Amino acid sequence: MTKSVKKPAKIKEVEVEVVKVAPVLHAHKLKLPNDPQGFSGNLRRELARAVGRIAGDEIRLASFVETLEVFADFARNKAEAQRNELKAKIADKAARLKTAQDQALREAAAVIASKRGALVKLQEEIAAHDKLVEDNK
Repeated sequence: MTKSVKKPAKIKEVEVEVVKVAPVLHAHKLKLPNDPQGFSGNLRRELARAVGRIAGDEIRLASFVETLEVFADFARNKAEAQRNELKAKIADKAARLKTAQDQALREAAAVIASKRGALVKLQEEIAAHDKLVEDNK
């Protein structure tokens, strides 16, 4: 018995041209993330100025990159702390609001109870007056 052997299909070789893109060397040509609130304008300007002062020095470059990493960690930690602080403030405000609402309900209940007492007295006076009128007929 002979085994049939399938021949692998020939793959066409395609020539691909590799195009090297020149690195961006001017800050105004960078594609920066959108900043709709506009809070990073000063930071971007100062970063561009600091990059210009690196002047090809490896020590300055390493210091710049390390500084960026430290501030990136700092920003993440600070943002997390601010989110937690905001959550705590919201929870505190909700608790104070709940306490104030409970107090307002107790005060309203006291006012209603007082008015009910006054109403009972008036009803008693009316009943007594009606009885007096009936007795005098």
